[in-house]
Amino acid sequence: MKHVSNRMLNYLEPQMYAKFTMLANQKGCVNLGQGFPNFAPPQFLREALSEEALTEQLQYTMTAGHPKLLNSAASFFYKRMGLQINIEKEIVVSSGAQSVLCCLMQGILNPNDEVIVFDPAFDLYRPLIEFSGGKHIGIPIKPKVLNNKEMMLKRYSNGQFIYSNDDEWEIDFTHLEQVINQKTKLIILNSPMNPIGKYIFKFIFEYLRMRNIINQQKSQKNTQKQLFVRMLHIIIQHFRIMNLSYILGVSLIQNQKRNLFVQ
Repeated sequence: MKHVSNRMLNYLEPQMYAKFTMLANQKGCVNLGQGFPNFAPPQFLREALSEEALTEQLQYTMTAGHPKLLNSAASFFYKRMGLQINIEKEIVVSSGAQSVLCCLMQGILNPNDEVIVFDPAFDLYRPLIEFSGGKHIGIPIKPKVLNNKEMMLKRYSNGQFIYSNDDEWEIDFTHLEQVINQKTKLIILNSPMNPIGKYIFKFIFEYLRMRNIINQQKSQKNTQKQLFVRMLHIIIQHFRIMNLSYILGVSLIQNQKRNLFVQ
């Protein structure tokens, strides 16, 4: 460890999901802590990958993304939202959300800039914020009633768990408004939230707009991270930042008010 830089020492301990995985392996449990697929990719995809590996076109792909992929992404947003996307300026393909968030924070955070995160949050956010020189500001989202083990067991009957309105996770908007200031550089809206699955984006964004907080904080930025949009949350229509008519929806933009939005 003596050769490791001091700024890295705090990030060498396993994060939450890594600890869950280790515990699951030790105890022989089903690991619900991470999204490991238990099904194979479609046959046509595996065949296409196999055929591609046998061709002579084995060079690096284009850094910003292959034109076919860029056009497919642009077509996705056009069909669903009617947006005309410039594939040369408004879409960037990455190897995953983590690398994008890392580049984003490294690129825009100055020392002591504050980043607002709604907790419980994905465990990657805080290390990325602090490693990039920023300050993590957590806004807790809590259920109306905290249940202990005994209370939870009483609510399980005939193979089903009985839910109530007390299970709804609530946002403390007063606390949110209090922590937003001139140092606020970024707000991370993970919607639906990982790990609790709550849809928060529309409610929080509309609240900030209604209170004129977004427009007041000229250097404030906002990022929306979407991973589980098309999985099991089919009852509620997903609300993207690009759905907002008063924002130019693109992958990464900086508008006249200097508000940065990430889709």
